[in-house]
Amino acid sequence: MSTRPALGLGVRRELLRWQRLLPVDGDVLVVLGRRVRPQDIVARAVVPGDSFAVAVPELSEDEQGSKIRVLKQVGDKVAAGEPLAVKKGFLGREKTICASPAEGVIEAVSRAKGYVVLGKPGRTVELAAGVSGTVVQVVPHRGVLLELSGLYGQGVAMVGEEAWGELAAGSDGPDGTLSVESAHAGRVVFAGRADDDAIALAASIGVRALILGSIPASTWLRLRAKNVDGT
Repeated sequence: MSTRPALGLGVRRELLRWQRLLPVDGDVLVVLGRRVRPQDIVARAVVPGDSFAVAVPELSEDEQGSKIRVLKQVGDKVAAGEPLAVKKGFLGREKTICASPAEGVIEAVSRAKGYVVLGKPGRTVELAAGVSGTVVQVVPHRGVLLELSGLYGQGVAMVGEEAWGELAAGSDGPDGTLSVESAHAGRVVFAGRADDDAIALAASIGVRALILGSIPASTWLRLRAKNVDGT
């Protein structure tokens, strides 16, 4: 990333195609030819949660299953703190020896290795169109290809989440310095370059996103660090 003046932000009008795909198979919610707005949900899926193993004391030593009893079977749901296994004691009384550390679903039980594998609950992912356009192709179980006429402006990189809004110029030309005002609130603003102060002002005004041709290296590193740790 260079601290030199921007070489200019290339912006041109053309027919654009915008592909929106889920990370895993799911349901496509729109049909071919449908006009969509940026906030319209075009596809939805449940992304499986991570798996983790819970060690059960003495399970691997109890080959006959006479002392240790696993209370759940594959496919059963468990709540955080719910008993997973008990051990027979004096006069046949059972004592809980292992509880689930988190909510999940039983994926496997291995007596030989002495653990129970749980999968965390999946999360629902909804995919918004992100632009106003027409569905020109449906990708089964994954998403859509949208077509629209618009301005194509390529920035230096992407930091943060996706955003959409009315496009507005934030500089006099493609190599100009960002200058924002209250009228830019809620809009996507493009400019040739910007420094820390200009970006901070844009955030305070409520600019939805910036498309820039260049920023100082120090600004880029700061924004990247902020995006990673969430501070």
